[in-house]
Amino acid sequence: MNAFDSATIAGWDDSEEAANQILDSSNAWYYQEVGDTVTVPSRAEAVAYLKDVAVGNVTLDSPWNDTKNDTAIMAHISATEEAFMDSCIAVFGAMDLSSYSYFQAAVAIRDKANALITVWGSKNFGSEPADGELSRGFLDVAASSADYWKDRGEEFPIPSYGIVAAVIWMDGIGYVVGWVIAVATELIKTGALDEDNEWQRIGTGGQYAFTASMLKYGGIKNPFEK
Repeated sequence: MNAFDSATIAGWDDSEEAANQILDSSNAWYYQEVGDTVTVPSRAEAVAYLKDVAVGNVTLDSPWNDTKNDTAIMAHISATEEAFMDSCIAVFGAMDLSSYSYFQAAVAIRDKANALITVWGSKNFGSEPADGELSRGFLDVAASSADYWKDRGEEFPIPSYGIVAAVIWMDGIGYVVGWVIAVATELIKTGALDEDNEWQRIGTGGQYAFTASMLKYGGIKNPFEK
């Protein structure tokens, strides 16, 4: 069974409020405006989108597929970056963790992410200032999230491979959403991407990864619970 497809997260409590507080207090580069070719979703729309992913209303790979349909963003992502992101999604999606414990699943995902980071280092990305940031940030978040959650199974009612896979995946999705928002914002503000803004883009991805954690952390439930 595909661990990522089998798990959804439900139960929100006041965790959406906590997520908004994170963004309120962060320096994430967020700018709501509609341009001629670039649209930046409102923060509320971005949070709602992450919520839809978490509760299973949209598929877990939707953020990346939606990004690929955005020609304004993809103009700044090389064919190498796109193909590598596709392969990362495929590699994680093909993992069969059904015989793994919560801890074993987290370790397996962490090790897979770290192996893909090594592969990332051998890639020749394009000349765009932001090229390579999306896949590397996604993998870094997956690896660090897996390492963080591997020893915290007792925080969930019924720890399982599906729970930890979904938690880690949500963190990675949060990074993708935040990074895309930062890129779109920069394009609207300046019309181009600047190497000097690398850490602003990566930092916004990290803020949304953390936001994704808060969205489901407060009320996470066993997805197999009847």
